[in-house]
Amino acid sequence: PLAVPRAAASAGALSDGSFLVAGGGSADAAPAELVSPSRSALALGEPEGVRDAPALLPLPDGAFVLGGQDADGMPRRDGLRVAGCPDACVVLPGPRRETARPGAEVDTDNGLIAGGAPGDPNAQRIEAVEAGEVVLRHTLVHARERPGLVALSDTVLLVLGGRDEAGPREDAELCVAAAP
Repeated sequence: PLAVPRAAASAGALSDGSFLVAGGGSADAAPAELVSPSRSALALGEPEGVRDAPALLPLPDGAFVLGGQDADGMPRRDGLRVAGCPDACVVLPGPRRETARPGAEVDTDNGLIAGGAPGDPNAQRIEAVEAGEVVLRHTLVHARERPGLVALSDTVLLVLGGRDEAGPREDAELCVAAAP
């Protein structure tokens, strides 16, 4: 079982068969926990407010970065980094965005964040988390809220549909993102 009740949480598998579960708790719950069939759930980090529906991005070093929404449903600008799991998990400050990113879609396999809500100046950006920083990898021709993402390789991403000010889009963009 979980250490605390959670709804709208995200989970990521770890190399030993355990899972990192993040977000979806109350404001006074730990932001993440380590869950394993062989031991009790372990709460990770200090309570720091609601973090619902977080994007849980795996990083090449085995750590995860998570974002999420606050109690009002707005994207949080502060990220967290969970590292050292499963043996010595720690929750550290993660990348911080200058602005929140409502309507963005996340490609967790490649650690990319794409699109955003209509009118958001970041809605044409594809970004990645690299060395603890959010960096621009590509600029889309069109702003897209909640586009479909298909990674064709490490640097090629197909961005499908989404929404803009006029409504649903029926086109796609083939993006060659700058390599990390």
